[in-house]
Amino acid sequence: MMVGVTEKGSGSAEQRLYDAVAHWNTGTGYGLADLIHAACQALIDGLDSPTLRELAGASVHDSSWDIGELVGKSLGELGIPYPGTVPPGFALAPGGGVARRPGVDSLRLEVSPVPGDAGGGFQVQVYVNGTEMTSAGAGLGMDPYDVLVPTNRLVAASQPCTVAIARCECGVYGCGSTDVTIARDGDLVHWDWSLEVPMMRGVSFVAAEYDVEVARMVADHSWETSERAAGRRVLTDVDRERMLT
Repeated sequence: MMVGVTEKGSGSAEQRLYDAVAHWNTGTGYGLADLIHAACQALIDGLDSPTLRELAGASVHDSSWDIGELVGKSLGELGIPYPGTVPPGFALAPGGGVARRPGVDSLRLEVSPVPGDAGGGFQVQVYVNGTEMTSAGAGLGMDPYDVLVPTNRLVAASQPCTVAIARCECGVYGCGSTDVTIARDGDLVHWDWSLEVPMMRGVSFVAAEYDVEVARMVADHSWETSERAAGRRVLTDVDRERMLT
C-alpha cells in the first residue's frame, strides 16, 4: 500500500517523477494513481513537455500499454533516465545529471509484539525520520529471527544486499512484501525500497549513526520472553559443527 509519508529531502522534480515511474507495476496497476499525480506535480514544479501533459491527464482506467507509451515519451522529452539506470545511492539533480544522495535521514529500530498475536509473535519496526515504515509498506515488520538473529542482516557492507523488511499483516512474507537494498557508500549508508514501498524515494543515513543504531538494536534483549531468549541462545551459541562430529 502507498501512503502519504512526509519525505524529508525528497529531491528534485526529476527525481520525484522518476521514483513514481519506478514504483509503478505495469502488471498489477500498483502505483498508477501515484504516477499520474506525480506527472501533475511535475508540471507544477516546472517540468514540461507535450507528452508529460498527456500523462498528467491520463486515467487509472487507461490501458497499461497506453500509459507505458506516454511514460517512455515523457522521460525521453525531459531527458530523465529510465528506472533501473540510476546507481543505488544516487539521485537525479535538477536540470539533469546525477548526484550522490546526501545523508539527511535518521533511523530508529524497535522490536514490539505483533498486535493481537497471543502466540508470542514479534516484529522489527523501522522508523525513518520518526515515521514507522513497515506498517506503511506491506503492513507488519519481520520477525527478529528473520532480521537480527542469528545474523544481523541490517549490517551495511560495500556490497549491496537486499533484506526483507516487512510482511503482510497476516504474518506471511510473500502475501505482502517490502524489501530494502542496503549499501555502504563511504561515510553514508543507503536504503532503496522495493515491492510494496512505504515512501516514494530511497533514504540515506550518516554511516556512523546508522552503525550505532543497528548495534544498539542487536544488543537490546529487553523485549525477549524467556522462550525467545532461549531460542536466541540456541541459534547463536550452539556449536553446530561440533554437534555433527
